[in-house]
Amino acid sequence: MILRRMWWSAWEGRGRPSRPEATSLESLPKCETPASPDARNDFSRWGVGLLLLLAILSCGRQSTKPGKPVCEVIPDTLDFGHVELGNTAERTFRVTNTGTAGLRASIHLDCGAFRLLDGSADTTIAPGETLAVRVKYSPESRDEARCNVELGDVACGSVALVGNGFRTWHIRADGSGDAPTVQAGIDSSRDGDVVLVGPGTYYENINLRGRAIHLVSEAGPEMTILDGSHGDAPVIVCKSHEDNDTVIEGFTAQGGSGALINDPYSKGGGGVWCHFAAPVIRGCIIRRNEALNLQPFGNARGGGISFGATDPTLPPILLDGNVIEDNYCSRNAGGINIGAPCIIQDNVIRGNATGTGDGGGLYLIGNVGKVIIRRNLILENHAADHGGGLYLANNSGGDPTLIAVNENVILGNTASGSEGPSYGTGGGVWMKGGAILVHNTLAFNLAQTTGSGLAGGGCCLLRTRPGTLIRYNIFYKNLEGGIVTDDLSTAQLVRNLLFANEVVDIEIPGTPPITQEGNLFLDPLFCDTTATSTGALAENSPALTDSLGVIGAVSTPGCGPKTPAVASPWGRAGSRERK
Repeated sequence: MILRRMWWSAWEGRGRPSRPEATSLESLPKCETPASPDARNDFSRWGVGLLLLLAILSCGRQSTKPGKPVCEVIPDTLDFGHVELGNTAERTFRVTNTGTAGLRASIHLDCGAFRLLDGSADTTIAPGETLAVRVKYSPESRDEARCNVELGDVACGSVALVGNGFRTWHIRADGSGDAPTVQAGIDSSRDGDVVLVGPGTYYENINLRGRAIHLVSEAGPEMTILDGSHGDAPVIVCKSHEDNDTVIEGFTAQGGSGALINDPYSKGGGGVWCHFAAPVIRGCIIRRNEALNLQPFGNARGGGISFGATDPTLPPILLDGNVIEDNYCSRNAGGINIGAPCIIQDNVIRGNATGTGDGGGLYLIGNVGKVIIRRNLILENHAADHGGGLYLANNSGGDPTLIAVNENVILGNTASGSEGPSYGTGGGVWMKGGAILVHNTLAFNLAQTTGSGLAGGGCCLLRTRPGTLIRYNIFYKNLEGGIVTDDLSTAQLVRNLLFANEVVDIEIPGTPPITQEGNLFLDPLFCDTTATSTGALAENSPALTDSLGVIGAVSTPGCGPKTPAVASPWGRAGSRERK
């Protein structure tokens, strides 16, 4: 009716509707010139009315065009992880309407283990609004539970739900727990379970048997002891493709004697033996275990821990925050034998020893894959032959960049070179083939040899390959040289701090004194300058104030300012032949 009146008014000239000033007779399309002024006026009235009618119809079409809802669901999967039987867990997902019309949602869930807490039933979500939906999971069994929340709109789809129930097995030293022994608790468990061990001493040699479980103590390693002295075996065995879902935490493992390895004459892994396995071992004390040769020509390895037999489907073994101390191997690797990819971090590796062989603290031989050794205190270990702290024989053409030794404090280790004349025995580190040695502190280490040349109290480098990097390390008061090497043509020796190493700071046979790319020969200003030091530095230490960054393993001061000592009496670098 309104349109009809506006049209009629325009045609009859009664109350012509208002129009924009830009609209004029001249702007209208012309087929021919009107014959008279009256005809021209009639045409003008008719044209304006037609324009207004078209505009109104166009606006009507725009205003009545329907909007469209757009559904966004975050996340589209709720993973509840492992929830103990008898407990519950909650998760939330959100449905947002990012469109221009209301979103009709009909949220329903029909699963025994899962229940909607809110946001259920039929609802409409306005444009720009979000609906939060909480779901509770109450495991009914130790099996995996799966379900979908249907959202009722094809554009929304559904949200997947997944959860696993687990059981905690309580173990008591008097046998009164859920299982009579630790091993019985492991055998009763299923993947995802927790075996929780109470305080006490358990005379057992345990095997994880491939279980992806958390074996953990209630009261920590000092109060929860696994003693393997009643059996002829390692204290802990993982040999069934355990991965990082198998976690061993908070025990003392002592009194183990290892497993037979490679041949019937050698044992390995006195405390812990891992073969084709990659567990996590965290917060444990591995002490007073041994691995012995059963014949004089045996090749025993790993008095404390031994792992090997690489499997590309497994992640790296993780040794995190443990104490590995006072273990013994009659041949190689008093503390840890490294035979597979691993991360060894934040441990104390102390007082381990070998009877005739190499690697008092840690031992690596061959191309075993990626190895990271970082932030450890490697202290007072002894090798009868090479590598008091670390023995790294990166043989078989292994890539030096695959072995990273970073931010370790390596103090007071010794290597005796007992197997006859050899060049360099490496009190702190013995390295062949190359590795990455960055931001370490090596001090008070001692190496001995019956051969010619210096033994390399701090570090002995032999036959390094391209990619070898020795950078930002401190070498301080090591006996028989700070760094001894047969050749630096394929290695980088960059921005290290060397001071007071007995006889010479750097020895390269047949070369004149060198400085090698900005190495510093200044007192690092240890807070404690005796062998009881842990590497702490004074606040004015050049290792902390160097313009190119921190040198050594310690990045924060441990005491106030100190006065520097005089320059090393042994000389900066050069070569010397033993008389």
